[in-house]
Amino acid sequence: MKVSKGKWENYNIMKKDREIAKHLPETRILTDESLWEMVKLYRSVVVKPSCGSFGSGIIKVSLLVDSSYEVHFENKKKIFRNKEQTLEYIKEIRLPQKSYIVQQWIPLAVTNKPARPFDLRIMVQRMKKSPDWVMTGHLAKVAARGYFITNVVKTIIPIQEAIDGSPAKSNITSTPLLDIERLALRATSQLEKHCLNSRNIGLDMAFDKNGYIWIIEVNFRPHIEMFKYLENEDMYNMVKFYKKGRAG
Repeated sequence: MKVSKGKWENYNIMKKDREIAKHLPETRILTDESLWEMVKLYRSVVVKPSCGSFGSGIIKVSLLVDSSYEVHFENKKKIFRNKEQTLEYIKEIRLPQKSYIVQQWIPLAVTNKPARPFDLRIMVQRMKKSPDWVMTGHLAKVAARGYFITNVVKTIIPIQEAIDGSPAKSNITSTPLLDIERLALRATSQLEKHCLNSRNIGLDMAFDKNGYIWIIEVNFRPHIEMFKYLENEDMYNMVKFYKKGRAG
């Protein structure tokens, strides 16, 4: 069984498909040089461990209008005057003995008042000995106050509810779940070529403020418990049934 080695490998596998590549934030291996090149290109970037879950160790770095740098870690922000101070702080807070990537920052769509960013967890699964992938679960994760990612979740709600409460609603396709499903299944088909025995894939996807769909990262050992928090239990039961892998 060939197992994915992390976010960097997953990114490069998906990038080989030209259609999927349009929906991937640019990603590079983190070095001092790549960090500043990406900051120059996008003004805001995310620095994250190539392997890991629950959003631990993720750092946002932004170039401000006065040429200083803002580092957003967990729910705290710090301003630094120069690159040297910024790098020193990043090395202080990053997880030890972890390889990191640097990724284009996607300005997530927000929902509710006060406005908080949300992203999507999409479950794509198949039964044992079946070639057919199915989107079995989908939900929106709303970030807690002060957080730029949803590793600390304020609430979990249906995707349509998040869209209905978002200023980006007018920019989002009229068939969001169908478009999400199409892209998720296409990405899964590409990833499958390199992870032949995988049956459960969780994709972290998102709408940006213009309503465009992005694939942020992929999880081959996705946790399904978050689906318990949806008011309707049918989706959790479906995800759990597919994780089991066969009827009976």
